[in-house]
Amino acid sequence: MTNTYYDFVNGVDNKKTIGDRTLVDKECDPVLIFNFSCLCYTAASALFLPEAASNKMDFSYLFVTGAALAIFYTAKPLGLKYHALGDLVIITAFGPVTQ
Repeated sequence: MTNTYYDFVNGVDNKKTIGDRTLVDKECDPVLIFNFSCLCYTAASALFLPEAASNKMDFSYLFVTGAALAIFYTAKPLGLKYHALGDLVIITAFGPVTQ
């Protein structure tokens, strides 16, 4: 959802592109998509924090790295996808970070 929102806001998804057309075709409100994306990150954090606090899991770096890559893949100020770093983000997020 984060990618859908920022691709729309940054003009990557438009009437001429083949990408995600949910917001282009006005099937959903952009504010709804943004808010739901934030809700999902908040829910994931709320579910993860008790485990991290109990010291049973020392995977905090994985959670933070994964969340940062997911957010800054298209979100400003980094927008890694728009600076030819999208493939690197995907390889990192689904490769070394998950190991």
